[in-house]
Amino acid sequence: MPGAHSVILGGSNAARLLACPGSHQEQMKTPYNETSSVYAQEGTALHAAIAKCYSLSIDPAELLGELIETVEITEEHVAVLKKALATLETLRGPYGKFKLAGIEETLPLPGVTGAFGSVDLVLTNGDTVAIVDWKFGQGVPVKALYDMGDYDQVNPQLAFYAAAARGKRPRLFKGKTILLVIIQPRLDPPIDYVEVENQELDDFLSAFHGAFLEAIGRNPRKERGEHCRFAACKATCELWTGPVLDLALFDPVAAALQASATEKPTDYGAFLSKALAVVELYDSWAAEIRKQGHVYLENGGQVPGWKLVPKRATRQWRDEGTVEAELRALGATGEDIYTEPEIRSVAQMEKALKKRRIAIPPALWHAVSTGTTIAHVDDGRPEVSRETLADDVKQALLAL
Repeated sequence: MPGAHSVILGGSNAARLLACPGSHQEQMKTPYNETSSVYAQEGTALHAAIAKCYSLSIDPAELLGELIETVEITEEHVAVLKKALATLETLRGPYGKFKLAGIEETLPLPGVTGAFGSVDLVLTNGDTVAIVDWKFGQGVPVKALYDMGDYDQVNPQLAFYAAAARGKRPRLFKGKTILLVIIQPRLDPPIDYVEVENQELDDFLSAFHGAFLEAIGRNPRKERGEHCRFAACKATCELWTGPVLDLALFDPVAAALQASATEKPTDYGAFLSKALAVVELYDSWAAEIRKQGHVYLENGGQVPGWKLVPKRATRQWRDEGTVEAELRALGATGEDIYTEPEIRSVAQMEKALKKRRIAIPPALWHAVSTGTTIAHVDDGRPEVSRETLADDVKQALLAL
């Protein structure tokens, strides 16, 4: 079973703490989301599966159909696991054969009470110790080393795991090259790695300790940035909510009154500049809140006053192979039915046949919603239950 992660002080939020020490206290007061998304559940299952395959030398194909961490392993999962293991083997070329030193271990970060994380894989040989982190998502590529413009930054999450692993096995790291590895089998390229020295881990620990001391002190520094992307605390942080909610920031009424009294025109361009900046912040903050609400409801959470409803449905052919014959029998021509090079959509066909007074039989099409959205409880659309959502996903997969 995969190791635990610290919600507040772990490898996954190390970059955020370093960039924004104030995020620590903001996270502490942010309502905790107790639901787990299907993506998180799948990631947990694949971490457990690859640990089983690697430690026991099992072919991933043997796991097909097995239920791991509530997720059934599919053929696609098997392919992902095989690619991940094959990608790991490519390290043999430049670094030689490794032996296993640790797998799925929950390790504390030296010197910081409450800071711990799950180290996926620790490998070693006579010259090198490798810290491997599996990433099974399909979203943003993760790098081992980031170009920050004026300097390069080692991935803080990898540095966190390496420092934690070194804290448990200091002799293993002594005098060796430290290799930090990210493997993302669903992305291209599927691997990224960087060599670091023990001094760089010491520097990371020093910076993390400093950021933590600032974080637990009074008025820690806060900063908006890329580190906010997946931060739940963005929903309550004043750097995001302040400009959105404090419309007095640019007060158009006061500007209009002043212009009326002085008979001088207002600087409308300055007003628009401030207003557009607020709109940009609002859009990002609003998108985050809606995303959190949507995911929370989809995973069984209850949000008073809100519910899941189907998005607007579009009509699709049940079986395109039967449409031409059915409609030709009713008098439709090839010109009515086709646009080069494919069959028309239901709406296009309906429009084309309207002038010929040919009605499309309802049995030929069905309405397919593109997903769910959230709405007030007084919305007229029917509520989508979690069971209905799961069935829709199943039906969509069967259609594929």
